[in-house]
Amino acid sequence: MGRAFEYRKARKLKRWGHMARVFTKIGKEIEIAVKAGGPDPSGNTRLRILMQNAKAENMPKENVERAIKRATEKDAADYKEVIYEGYGSHGIAFLVADQPLLSASAVRAVVRQWREHPSCIVGAACGTRRGNPNMFPREFFPALCALEGDRGGSAVIRQYPERYLAVDVPPEALADVDTPEALRALREEK
Repeated sequence: MGRAFEYRKARKLKRWGHMARVFTKIGKEIEIAVKAGGPDPSGNTRLRILMQNAKAENMPKENVERAIKRATEKDAADYKEVIYEGYGSHGIAFLVADQPLLSASAVRAVVRQWREHPSCIVGAACGTRRGNPNMFPREFFPALCALEGDRGGSAVIRQYPERYLAVDVPPEALADVDTPEALRALREEK
């Protein structure tokens, strides 16, 4: 076959691998967007942006339509959007999985404020109501490790109220959901 064939084959396989990864990712994001805001791109800004991204990546229109159709079916898989954040050794963040309305922008605001004030405990709050995520300086690690049972970082925050810095977030970002029924009720509220 020859060297030229092997070179073309390697290029094609690399391109196809990239397409497979990107198309799968965009397809899942489209399904999440449709479930959150409906199948009409004119009323769903996130879906419209994802469709533009799909077009920019040369994703076939049939694949986009199939993802929208999959999301509107009753027994479709329910993808959850999960945001993983990593931090260095100077602080720790508490991100909880039972706050479905916590936005990435709220998490970024807490991180930004903590970077400006690294010696403070920084957390999300709405008025006087505190919630998660919270970021603690390294000096609080022993106190956090000493917590037992179901006591969270709020016990440490109560010990050091002068070191707490609140970042204002919308009230819905602090919504805590512990059961499937509570999640359904929260979705119906929206």
